[in-house]
Amino acid sequence: MKIFLLLILSVFISLSGFAQSFAGRTLLTGTMSVGSFKQTSFRYSYNGTEFTSRSTDLQLAPAVVIGKVNSHDLLIAYGASVQYSRNKGRQDYGDSTGDLTAKTHQYRVAPVLFIEKFLPVTDRIFFTPLARASVGYTKKRDNNDDATKAIDAEVMSNPLSLTFAIRPRTNLLIMAGQLGFGYSRQIYDGDDFAPGSKPRQHMWTATASLDYFALGLQICL
Repeated sequence: MKIFLLLILSVFISLSGFAQSFAGRTLLTGTMSVGSFKQTSFRYSYNGTEFTSRSTDLQLAPAVVIGKVNSHDLLIAYGASVQYSRNKGRQDYGDSTGDLTAKTHQYRVAPVLFIEKFLPVTDRIFFTPLARASVGYTKKRDNNDDATKAIDAEVMSNPLSLTFAIRPRTNLLIMAGQLGFGYSRQIYDGDDFAPGSKPRQHMWTATASLDYFALGLQICL
């Protein structure tokens, strides 16, 4: 379905009446990634009682950057991103609404380095592989009031991205595919640990996905 929509958009833009060049121009870019929004539910029976478990997940990651396209059609931009994720779980017993079994909120703020290469496909359609690097602060809190704090760094690329010049000063950015890696140093703080004890954890992650999809809007200043 995503590919079909991209083809329709490509044909529509190709039939429009202006060409676009970005070298030397300053671009203000805003992006929004919806990592997931899903609800799951399953039922089971135990000792004659019906149980229903439900969970809801939500992840949002807006970012804003500004930078200039150089003579090699390479945009180097700087800005900031905010990420928010939430998970809620509940278990119902028979006809009664059960207690909340899990609830977590996580926030991340980070400065961002954003690099995008413009490779023309037509006068108004560009293949634009891009990469983002950030060092951020993350805080996570659950329904037991236990907190996890982290300093992390990540480098992510979207190698299948496309940019469409939909107006003389406005671009639609479609970020697709994701490759990257990250590092996080986490500190746990909660009642499950001895007083004054704050266990630490170091974590490396790697990401590779063809399902990643996000939208962005660019304004030529």
